[in-house]
Amino acid sequence: MTSSDHPRRTGPADDFDDDYTGARYEDEAMALANKGRGRQPPRPGGSRSYTRKTPAGSQAQPRGQTRSERLQADVMAAYGRQFLLAPTDGGPHLPAMAVGRRLDCVVGDHVTYRQADSGPSAIESVAPRRNQVRRRDAFREKIIAANVDQAAVLISGYPAFDEALLMRLLLGLTAEDIPVLVLVTKQDLSQSFEQVQARTRVYESLGYPMLPISALKDPASLEPVQERLVGKRTVLLGQSGMGKSTLLNALVPTASQQTNEISTALSSGRHTTTFSRAFILPDGQSWLIDTPGFQQFELAHLSRWQLLHAMPEFRPYLGQCRFNDCQHHDEPGCAIRDAAERGDIDPHRYDLFQQLVDYD
Repeated sequence: MTSSDHPRRTGPADDFDDDYTGARYEDEAMALANKGRGRQPPRPGGSRSYTRKTPAGSQAQPRGQTRSERLQADVMAAYGRQFLLAPTDGGPHLPAMAVGRRLDCVVGDHVTYRQADSGPSAIESVAPRRNQVRRRDAFREKIIAANVDQAAVLISGYPAFDEALLMRLLLGLTAEDIPVLVLVTKQDLSQSFEQVQARTRVYESLGYPMLPISALKDPASLEPVQERLVGKRTVLLGQSGMGKSTLLNALVPTASQQTNEISTALSSGRHTTTFSRAFILPDGQSWLIDTPGFQQFELAHLSRWQLLHAMPEFRPYLGQCRFNDCQHHDEPGCAIRDAAERGDIDPHRYDLFQQLVDYD
């Protein structure tokens, strides 16, 4: 079969029919597949039972169906391959699915989609992200949220927070230039709160805002938090058991109602605690992105250089070591290790950093 069997198509892509340019390659592929099976290749201009090819990143449409207008939206919730969109024109939230397996979306993404007459809409593209909250081990990467203005990290004295996990969180967020707010929950439990205070002072001295709160016993303690949330998209992070659900219900009175609406739209049933979703705060503009609790936060995507620069107390000593390739471990003349031995750098954080880089 030669190219003359099919005239070249010059019209717009939306008007493609059986004689579009790519049809020749489809016919040749089908002829090869049917060779020796007693089947005949399709005749020029004949109809096919399969759908035509479409440009990359677009949605395949049944023959004769008119494409809808491309629209813009932000992703409010992500559950597997299902998403809930908030149209930028202020329309009602609507369910959607991504076109193609390689197109992945997370909460906070700005996307282009086509609205369907029935069923979920089709997400066709994702705008470049200005930042993203992600974790990565040696095998896979998990992006939790994107395009956030700040992160609120929860820690508690009961159950005791994992400082190594907290440090990993802070390193990952700092590497993405995401401002961090640390919320020390359950301050009404005086004994556990006193135990955690000694460590929180260290982080406060490094420039991390530390706000003690008690969502259940002291609602007034939430006022400084609420002030910092206004007009921003905040992602809520923390290990399991730190009180995220209690805080969320206190900050978002309609959280339960919004959860039910999201679950219904995404058909997620009782699994609403296993995926990220954004809640609209009472001002109608601010977002609070709830995320599942976790026990690990891997940083395999960050280089040693990035990790070093994400430690604020290390920065004044970088470049001052005797050797240019100093690993800041046990090399002679290491400025960072010497500072830790003098107490100018918190010794415990220095040890945790060494464990982190050795592990990753």
